[in-house]
Amino acid sequence: MPFVPDCAILFSIEPIRIRIFLRPIYFTPLFNFFKGMTFSPGLKGQALQGAAAANKAYATAAPSDAVKNLKAYTISFWVNTPQNVGATGLVSIGHTTEFWANVNIFLDNGAAGTAVFKTIFRNNNNTPANYQSDINGAQTSTTAFNNWTNYIVTYDTAGVVRAYMNGSLVSTKTGTPKPLAAQFANVGPIVFGALHFMTIPSSTSGATDQPWAGYLSGMLDEVRIYNKALTPIEISALSVLERRGN
Repeated sequence: MPFVPDCAILFSIEPIRIRIFLRPIYFTPLFNFFKGMTFSPGLKGQALQGAAAANKAYATAAPSDAVKNLKAYTISFWVNTPQNVGATGLVSIGHTTEFWANVNIFLDNGAAGTAVFKTIFRNNNNTPANYQSDINGAQTSTTAFNNWTNYIVTYDTAGVVRAYMNGSLVSTKTGTPKPLAAQFANVGPIVFGALHFMTIPSSTSGATDQPWAGYLSGMLDEVRIYNKALTPIEISALSVLERRGN
């Protein structure tokens, strides 16, 4: 039987493909701006293709009201890239006035050959003590560069954020739960391939481009946002099936 989690998918790069997995009830419009990014053969169909750092390539999409009002969520994607230079944004749900976006998923600097995934997330609609909650832990891989790697972040109604790599749990962070409230505020564009202050112009009034940050030179594929925290079983199934091309 096809894999069908009991939730809605709110965003997908290739929405036509998700029908074998999900019961989609809403899609945001797809990309509303490309700056240097193109498409190339990906894990499944076409993937977003970055460019050399000098090209400052990225893409953006407008968030729907459903994304803006998320109380729990899952963000899933696949990335295949050479080693990054500088903190390289992968997927962000922007913020129009703060330095950090509502959700920031990026590759941080690491030792040669080691990919360091990192997520900084908004908790409780900008509760100051938790705003820059940071998922730390063993989010590293020595096999991620130049290979397709699945990274998934979930936020549940208990305020727990979990990070998964290729279907396996790698890190957990507990914020301050506020399950009936939207987790985001002043939501800006969804940004692919760069942190939200690296767009031109910056997507936030809280920061401009930073010398320590960079742009994705590799590929992103199967980017999805769900309106619930997928379970470990759902995440394992999603990762396995997508890798098989389903």
